[in-house]
Amino acid sequence: MPRSVSGVYTLPNAPVVTNTTIVSTDENTTRSDMASELTNSLDRSGRGGMLAPLQLVDGTPSLPGLTFSSDVNT
Repeated sequence: MPRSVSGVYTLPNAPVVTNTTIVSTDENTTRSDMASELTNSLDRSGRGGMLAPLQLVDGTPSLPGLTFSSDVNT
């Protein structure tokens, strides 16, 4: 299951419950889905490139849409 428009990932199957049998198809579906989502993530070390434009929130002069970690209001 892809991420929501907010970027939140949801498991495609319910979590495994203690003392129940793990079904291989459920486990394989979950792992495959997680692998796809990781592949679609932007690497923080710069490996791979973006395939679409980076969309930022609208900003203001005091709360810009793009900031630096040590300067969040310029």
